[in-house]
Amino acid sequence: MMDTTQILDFFRQQVAVSKTKGVVIGLSGGIDSTLTTYLAVHALGKQNVTGLCLPHKEQSYELGYHLKELLGIKVEVFNIAPMVEATITENPDLFDTRLQQGNLHARARMCFLYAYAAKYKLLVAGTTNKSEFEVGYLTKFGDGAVDFEPICHLLKTEVYVLAKKIGIPEIYITQKPTAGLWEDQTDEDELGFSYDRLDQVLQGKSAGISNQILERIADLRAIAKHKQQTPPSLLS
Repeated sequence: MMDTTQILDFFRQQVAVSKTKGVVIGLSGGIDSTLTTYLAVHALGKQNVTGLCLPHKEQSYELGYHLKELLGIKVEVFNIAPMVEATITENPDLFDTRLQQGNLHARARMCFLYAYAAKYKLLVAGTTNKSEFEVGYLTKFGDGAVDFEPICHLLKTEVYVLAKKIGIPEIYITQKPTAGLWEDQTDEDELGFSYDRLDQVLQGKSAGISNQILERIADLRAIAKHKQQTPPSLLS
């Protein structure tokens, strides 16, 4: 589960099979994208890894951008605010909830990542962990739309363990997990439980966890199925 060699080989295999020049990763400054970037550099070399910071409005991208100095990778910044705000302004009835607007932000980011990947012949490396995947805490065709998922087998708690093991600076590890979809948004507030609790349940350990949280997790896992599969079709 925590074997970094397997992850590094997975990076190399994906790039080799696709005959691309490397990977591009959306940098949020959070632990998942930071760990993914560190692993990509170990696997492919810094010259084959590019990070994109895609801030919107007041979002800070300093921690994400700082990976340029820490790892020596290429990092570029694209402000998605004009694209997102214009879409919301022109279509207020369609994007009339915080969730709709948040999903738009996530899909706008992916538009930039794939445009960049196409231009420079790169793969888009995902940053979703197993905890998020199991409860569907990702935007379909947003952060869920990537070419491969190198850390999707790791629970959130395992992401932290591996981050410490490979020497990621503490400031990245202590950040509150957030998708950055609106001001002051945090993963755990939105989910309604902590990642520690979620990971306990995913490992079959429910002692000390309220029935309310257990039911909430069960409901999320049930409705997440459509995000975890390819679109249904009548292809044989």
